[in-house]
Amino acid sequence: LSNLDAKLRNQMRVEIKRLQRALGVTTIYVTHDQVEAMTLADKIVVMNDGEIAQAGTTLEVFENPRTKFVTGFIGSPQMSFFDGHVRHKGGAWTFECEGLSIPLDPSGFGAPLEEGRPVWGGLRSEDIVPVGHGLQPKNQISVDGVITLTEMLGNENLLFGTLGPNQFVSRMQQPRLVQQNEQMTFHVNVDRLHLFDRETELNLKFKNEKTSPKGRSGE
Repeated sequence: LSNLDAKLRNQMRVEIKRLQRALGVTTIYVTHDQVEAMTLADKIVVMNDGEIAQAGTTLEVFENPRTKFVTGFIGSPQMSFFDGHVRHKGGAWTFECEGLSIPLDPSGFGAPLEEGRPVWGGLRSEDIVPVGHGLQPKNQISVDGVITLTEMLGNENLLFGTLGPNQFVSRMQQPRLVQQNEQMTFHVNVDRLHLFDRETELNLKFKNEKTSPKGRSGE
């Protein structure tokens, strides 16, 4: 559907899904558009370089991506990644990078946490919430970021900003005019942080072997 304009593409997605449901026929649909995959599929198979990176229901793949590649491919806008390390101080575990420190609960990870382990921290745009603009997470920390760009989408804004050297995207409900280079405070949903091993790019949420996964980004 990539050659169609945006409005017609949306209409065609609905019609294709209606037709498939009406016929009750098992259908394989190949697309490079992750929005098409998520809206049409009962089950998604994410592939990279001809190999399966992950397979599962739309919700499973979105909520529990097994690799950094899958995480970056599924979801719009793309998940924000922060280059940092796992730290252990005073009996407490944290994810640390410049401009950001997030407490970690070891029980939430299948892989063991290791002091000094280089990782990518990943947060989706809905888990970085501007103060006063959206539901506030139960377990949260507050951080200050600088806005570099905004996208007005009607009922929400996408805010593109920086935390230290790292870039991020935030969803702003009940939008207002935001100025470039404006400093804003955000609530970060601690429970929604993903950690990916820097070398293997595997999600530490799962008990993974320390080998390079199928579908590693950049390969």
